[in-house]
Amino acid sequence: MHPGSPLTIVGVEQGDNDIRSRTPALMNSDFKPASVNLDDAYQRKLQMYETGARFGAPLAIASAASAPSAPRPVVEAVQPVIAEAPVMDKAASRQVLQWAVSILVAAGICLWGYKRFASRAEDVEAQS
Repeated sequence: MHPGSPLTIVGVEQGDNDIRSRTPALMNSDFKPASVNLDDAYQRKLQMYETGARFGAPLAIASAASAPSAPRPVVEAVQPVIAEAPVMDKAASRQVLQWAVSILVAAGICLWGYKRFASRAEDVEAQS
C-alpha cells in the first residue's frame, strides 16, 4: 500500500517500489511490465466475482489510443485523529476513591466473618 494514500496500491514497477532490485531472479529476467486497459480489467473482475466467469486468455495490452487521457483522481490521505484521554475532575476522582475504599472494606468484613464463623462451625462439628 502507498504510505500517503491508503487507497492507492503501489505495483511492482511504480514509484520507489522496485522489487526487481531486491530480487535477483526478477532482476535478471527479460519480463517487461505491460499496462492493460483499466476499464476492461475492472469489467473482467466484476464478471469473475458476480458470475464466476473464467478467462483463459490474458487481457489485451493497452495502446496509447485506448489509454485514458486523464489519470484517475487520487483520494487525498486523511490526517489521523488523535483522541485525547479524558481528564477526570476532582469530584469524579474522589468518587472513584470512595468506591474503591468501600469495596475493600466490604471484602474485609466478608473475610473476617468467614474466618470468625467458619472456625466456630468447625469447633461445633468437632465436639459432636
